Amino acid sequence: MHDLSWYGMIRGAFLLGLLWWSWASYSWVCNIAKADQGAVRTVLLFAMAAMFVIALAIPEAFDDLPGGLSGPVVIALAYFALRAMHLVLLWLIAEGDQVLRRTIALFAIGKVAATALLLLAVPLVHALPALAQIAVLAAVLTGLVMFESFQSAGDLSGG
Repeated sequence: MHDLSWYGMIRGAFLLGLLWWSWASYSWVCNIAKADQGAVRTVLLFAMAAMFVIALAIPEAFDDLPGGLSGPVVIALAYFALRAMHLVLLWLIAEGDQVLRRTIALFAIGKVAATALLLLAVPLVHALPALAQIAVLAAVLTGLVMFESFQSAGDLSGG
């Protein structure tokens, strides 16, 4: 991304929002998880791999270069994997707590729906003019935040 216009800044802010939202979720859950346990460590390793793929694809996030995989699709799929690892991590933390696991299962609906918005927006964004692209990106980011916020209203204590 080398577009220094307002349009480029808005697209960059969208990417920053995605990454920030992920970082905030992982910082919260990693304060609870025991990172020295084997399963948690493995999930975090896969999550870092997904984030690494996102970081590699950022230069092609909006303007896909010829050849290779589609940059926007790679980001959307890696983001989906990152959020899936977050759900797995929550599931591991809730071991033995059926109420919390039921809450996490409901929480997963919002996460999957929110990430599906991103996957659906990829082909749509490239077919629209600049102003409409900004509107779609704003709607997707708002949807990501709202789906997850509504699902996690209160906390994941199950009560």
